[in-house]
Amino acid sequence: PVIVDDGSFDGEARNNLLKTFPNFGLWEKGECDLVFSQMFPAKKYPNLYNWRDRQILFRKLTDVYGRSKEWRLLLDSDILFFSRPKELEDLISETPGIFSQKDCWESYGYPRPFMESLAGAKLPEAINIGILNFSGKIIDWEKVEHWVGELERCYGRAYNITQGTFAMILAGKEVKKMDREKYKVYPRNPKKDEPLPVCGHYVADSKPWYFGQGWKKALELAGV
Repeated sequence: PVIVDDGSFDGEARNNLLKTFPNFGLWEKGECDLVFSQMFPAKKYPNLYNWRDRQILFRKLTDVYGRSKEWRLLLDSDILFFSRPKELEDLISETPGIFSQKDCWESYGYPRPFMESLAGAKLPEAINIGILNFSGKIIDWEKVEHWVGELERCYGRAYNITQGTFAMILAGKEVKKMDREKYKVYPRNPKKDEPLPVCGHYVADSKPWYFGQGWKKALELAGV
C-alpha cells in the first residue's frame, strides 16, 4: 500500500502503520507538492493549482494519477472492510480496466448536460471514486484544465468537483461498477445482528459510526 499524505501524517502514524505494513510507501505532502510543480507548470495549469490548493480531495486526481501512468487502485481512508472483498480481488486480477464503486445517488457537483457538453460524450452514471481502479495515461490534462476552469466560471465552486472531473474523464468509456449493496456508499448505522456489507464507505453523516464503532467492528471481524 501507498499512503498519500494530506499534510496530517506524523511520526506516530508512520510507526503504527509500519507494524502492520512493513513495506508501505508514503508520498509525503512536500514530495507531492514538488512533483506536482515539476509536472504541471503553474502558468500553463492555473486552474489545477487553484483547485488543488483549495480542496484536498482534488489531489486524488493530481497527486495520485498525475504523477503516474500505472494502473492504480485508489481506496479512500474512510472505507472499512468487514469481510473478504472477493469481487474486488477478482476485478484486480483481470486484465487492467476501469472500475469504481456505485454511488447511492449521483453526485458530480454540476449539471450533467453542461458537463457532457464539455466532455463531448455521455458521463457514466453514479460513479463513486472511494474505490477506483484507473490509469493516469487516460487523462488529457489540458482538457481537464479547461473543464475545471469552465465549471467554476459558469457554476461556481462545487465540493464534488473531483468526482465530477473523474466522471468527465471517463465519459464514453467502459466503467465497471461494483455491487452497490456489498460495497456500500453512505451506510446507515447497522441494527443489532444486522448483516454488514463487505465494504462500507463512510461519507458525510455516516462518519460518526465509522469513527466511533466501525473500525472496532472491522478489527473484531478480522480477528485482531
